[in-house]
Amino acid sequence: MSRRCIISLFLLLWVTALNVFTLAATSITGSDLEEALNRLDQRINNRADFINRRHGRIDSIKNLLTRYPVGHEARITILEQIGDTYNAFDNDSTLHFYSLGLQESLQAGLDSMTDIFHLKRATFLPLSGRVSEAISELSMVDTVSMSNAKRISYLENVRQAFSYISAYYFGKPDQEDYWSSRALDAQRELLNLLDSKSDRYLLNRGEYLYQTRHFEDARHTLETLINRLQELNNQYARASHMLADIAMAQGDQTQRAYYLAISAAADIAAATLEVVSLQELGVYLYEQGDLERSYTYLSTALENAVRCKATTRMLSISASLPIIGQAHTMQSESARRDLTTALIITAILLLGLAILLVYLKSQVNRKQILQERLEGANQIKEVYLNQFMNLSTIYMDKLISFSKNVERKIVAGKVDDLYKTIKSGKFIEEQSSEFYTMFDKSFLKIYPSFVQSVNELLQPEARITLPEGNTLNTDLRILAFMRLGLDDASRMAQLMNYSVNTIYAYRNRLRNKAINRATFEEDVMKIKSI
Repeated sequence: MSRRCIISLFLLLWVTALNVFTLAATSITGSDLEEALNRLDQRINNRADFINRRHGRIDSIKNLLTRYPVGHEARITILEQIGDTYNAFDNDSTLHFYSLGLQESLQAGLDSMTDIFHLKRATFLPLSGRVSEAISELSMVDTVSMSNAKRISYLENVRQAFSYISAYYFGKPDQEDYWSSRALDAQRELLNLLDSKSDRYLLNRGEYLYQTRHFEDARHTLETLINRLQELNNQYARASHMLADIAMAQGDQTQRAYYLAISAAADIAAATLEVVSLQELGVYLYEQGDLERSYTYLSTALENAVRCKATTRMLSISASLPIIGQAHTMQSESARRDLTTALIITAILLLGLAILLVYLKSQVNRKQILQERLEGANQIKEVYLNQFMNLSTIYMDKLISFSKNVERKIVAGKVDDLYKTIKSGKFIEEQSSEFYTMFDKSFLKIYPSFVQSVNELLQPEARITLPEGNTLNTDLRILAFMRLGLDDASRMAQLMNYSVNTIYAYRNRLRNKAINRATFEEDVMKIKSI
């Protein structure tokens, strides 16, 4: 055998071995995913410590401000550092310190610093929904006399700003595609300027390849990057999230969930709150039936979005509100705490309806009733889903309206008025009334003979007469919840805003009025639907 043949054979074997190794290295098993999820669960349990550490880093930088007078170049640099440290942690504070830096750099005549603050404000204004302001800020940046290093920074910020604007226009394809295309153009130019051996180059190249649908090349590039990065590096979380997107595009859901888990774990360890990995993972696990983890991840994602004050992210996560039962108690300023309370109340009401739907569906599956009953159950499901979606839309509109009202009152300095509005309980009463109205109408459509059937179980003098209209009184509403399988008095009390003792009192009084007290509640459960 010739020397050339031996060398060719050796190279062939080496490339084959390398491909096998790469395939093995990127193959994710179910046990790998479970391990990553367990690590994420532990990080979520300790997230308060990570947030406190980041607060500590921010405070240490803030303390440096006292060393320099207003307008001093060193002080302006520190304002930039503070804004950078707040990035993806508290968007309002990020913009606040960039605005202070812009004001002082303008007064000091520092044109270079002025451009930096215009650019950074433009990057993060879209997260608060202020797109037109962001575009205006970009137009103020002098791009003519930029050095190579400043051009790189400019393109990185422009790419990020356009990506945020594209996300803001989600659901409007023309606008979304336009800004996404402009972000891709900026990234293409950026790749020509970056050092091809740098981490920043690999990250941007991987993202660019993914956006242009070169999935395998993108995957190899990003896997190379995360293998040489520390977990707390922000690029590690971003690269992992892009690997999750690539896995989804290639139809590998296990690998997608794995990379979302390690991306979310890295974000939590770095106290990065403006993220999407945890939200996407929560939705995926909900679809897979892991309701406990799904609830934890989505409620944590919602809390992070509120803490970060990223309006765009809050609107995105609100689409998952039916999955969220309640959020953990948030430590924030008084005005933000009031807004959080309103979000939690809305989430609990929506989750109550979702639980009823899931319970009814599981009951139908277990009983294996005849085909006619199955078809009837499908009709019931469609009616409830329609009503639920209507109610979800109503609560989203009210939530957005309430948020705007809160913002206006805070801006106007009417915090006392805002506190009185929340304390009065009027908001909760209005939502409860709408919930009861929607529930009554939906229930009576499915059980049109419910009132008549209940009266047949009661003594003649105790029978219930309702005014015209599709509404139930408290007695009938309690029986309706029981008929739907919600027999837990504490859960029923929570839905109806009563005490548990009051629920027991109503149920005892109804039994006492029944013709057959011993089997009254069992008889109610036998009432037929349409």
